[in-house]
Amino acid sequence: MNDLLTVVPDAVRDLEAAGPAGVAAITAADPVDAAYYALLLGIALETPAPPAGLRDAIRAAVPDLLALAAAPGEPGRTLALVFLLGHLPEERAAILAAAPGLPIGDDDRDRLGRCLAEVDLDDPELTRVWPHPAVWRDLSEEDRAFDRAWMRGLGPGNAAMASTLDTVSLLAYAGALALWTLRDGATGDGPDPDLALPDAG
Repeated sequence: MNDLLTVVPDAVRDLEAAGPAGVAAITAADPVDAAYYALLLGIALETPAPPAGLRDAIRAAVPDLLALAAAPGEPGRTLALVFLLGHLPEERAAILAAAPGLPIGDDDRDRLGRCLAEVDLDDPELTRVWPHPAVWRDLSEEDRAFDRAWMRGLGPGNAAMASTLDTVSLLAYAGALALWTLRDGATGDGPDPDLALPDAG
């Protein structure tokens, strides 16, 4: 890992210079090294001032990244690529079209879709994303109506901020899951939480 942290600035510059061909730095690498590289590129996109041209170069490489993510092999590499792809809402259509073919769990697909989604201010789903958004869609219609009412009352600015914070938390989880899988070889989440409210009596 320390070696990768040393070489990644050069790798990022290579990706910027080579455009789509720069993804060879990932596709040609050892699967574990490729996973760390994908994680570092995702983190680079989260910095206040990412390297010039980095986002465009990674966007151009999306077809190759999706093909690699769908390939059998190191699960940690797949999850690291999912983490990286989750930073590219501009490529939502292509990523979501390929998502059913990725060897990841439905919960990971659900989180990826949420990271790429735009907030719907008329029917927002805010703060209800953990451990993945589908859990909260199982609430009763009465509870969901209450949720929608207070979410719409936040106003556009607060709703946009809440949506951004939700995305940041899901990306952080996706990156941590990839890193944990790379180091410990384990994949998957625990059971979904019980969201039932306790009886008042």
